Amino acid sequence: TLSLSTTAELAKVIAALPQGAVILPGFATGLSGGDWTEIGETVGHPQCRYAPFVVAEGNGADLPAWEETEPSLREALLSLALRPAPVTNSWRRDGPGLGPVGPLTEGMTLIEAPDPRAEALAIAVAAREAVARGETVSIVILEPELARRVVAAFEQWEVAVDESHGTQLHSTATGQLLRALMRSLVEKPTGANLIALLKNPICSFSADRPDHLRKTRSLELWFRRNGVVWPSRDDLEEWAGEREDGHKAFAAALSDALPSPIAERASFGEILAELRKRMKSFAPGLDLDAELRDVERGEKRMVVERLRNLEGSDPSGAEYITADVIRLIERVLAGETVSPDFWDRHPVRIVGALRARQQSGDLTILGGLNEGTWPGQPAADPWLSRQMRERAGLASPDAAIGTRAHDFQNAAARPSVILSRSERDGEAQTIPSRWLNRLTGLLDGLHETGGPQALKEMRERGNQLLHFAHEVDTPRGDTPRAPRPCPAPPVAARPSKLSV
Repeated sequence: TLSLSTTAELAKVIAALPQGAVILPGFATGLSGGDWTEIGETVGHPQCRYAPFVVAEGNGADLPAWEETEPSLREALLSLALRPAPVTNSWRRDGPGLGPVGPLTEGMTLIEAPDPRAEALAIAVAAREAVARGETVSIVILEPELARRVVAAFEQWEVAVDESHGTQLHSTATGQLLRALMRSLVEKPTGANLIALLKNPICSFSADRPDHLRKTRSLELWFRRNGVVWPSRDDLEEWAGEREDGHKAFAAALSDALPSPIAERASFGEILAELRKRMKSFAPGLDLDAELRDVERGEKRMVVERLRNLEGSDPSGAEYITADVIRLIERVLAGETVSPDFWDRHPVRIVGALRARQQSGDLTILGGLNEGTWPGQPAADPWLSRQMRERAGLASPDAAIGTRAHDFQNAAARPSVILSRSERDGEAQTIPSRWLNRLTGLLDGLHETGGPQALKEMRERGNQLLHFAHEVDTPRGDTPRAPRPCPAPPVAARPSKLSV
């Protein structure tokens, strides 16, 4: 898509070679030379990256088509809607030339949900309906929180979902274990915290995982029965003394690894060395001293890489407040995302913008179409102003907006597409994406060709999905009250004393 200046320069060289070819995906046809000149000066336009090529050729019509097929009228509708702002007066001139708008929007649905939860459930309902028809679904979501809501909605139907955008590192089993052990460096773990550590999927103090879980459940019941708040070696020995079958070995191994706070001030190296020691004790399968190529790919390798990078970050040996260092490490790891090792196993896929360019499903859903997400806010440059960046030959902060507009145009041009947004987020009113605003504004003004009616039908299809989503959460009928419990065990089974 020539979104980087370096690849754009390389593409120009390739295009000039005798056997060279450059393929421009999602290229808009039917634009005049004047339009392309205007587009080249508009960094937020979907085709702005292609404008230098077109201007060099003299006219977009001179570029050969990759496929010998006529562009769909849906593409012409989107291309007209997303024209640069200074030439939107061409809507009145070229809009009626599209013909009846109804057939162009037959495969389009517009969901305007009251809140993100309703939006996520409506997206899940639409995708589940498509799966029941034997179709594949590609859900393009740029907001991790909305993606998590959609995945949670699918769990009630036990429908597996591929998440190509990955999982946040601190949400994985390894990340949760690491965070718990970091907290144990500054505060003594309670019985509940220790049990949570032992239940972590990668933690094991026995030869096999089922045996480890059986002993962990037994220890949890004993803690609760005896009111153990701060577990000690004596508590573990007392628990093991009442049982057999390897419980003493389990208690001894756990006693040796029982975490306790370290000094309030320590060097960076000392803190990481203690953290490495505790990781090795609670997760024998995660050896931080092993060769990186021998570490399992995914979250474990990412944790090993990040901790090793941090170990050499402060060679001074100065002492810091331990709690501050722990917060620093947590912030470093908070933004990390673990990408899946394999993909495309299930009919429903939640993808990001890059994956959406490469693959698509029978149904495409664009979620979270609000300003701030589609597009996101341009990153602030604390050192260079926009004029200084332009003089230095650096990309404009708004360059990413054009790339995201290109993604929107390509995805919305697919035969079956759902455009979705929520009207509120928390306590704040949201603003529709500028491209969605353009599309609805154009349709609402094409009175002669049925634009308002087409927009109304798009919204009706979205309201039907919202209705289904509401029905999913609505209980069926009245739930009968449970009878009042009246336990009456035989006298011999009743306790002889009661501790209150």
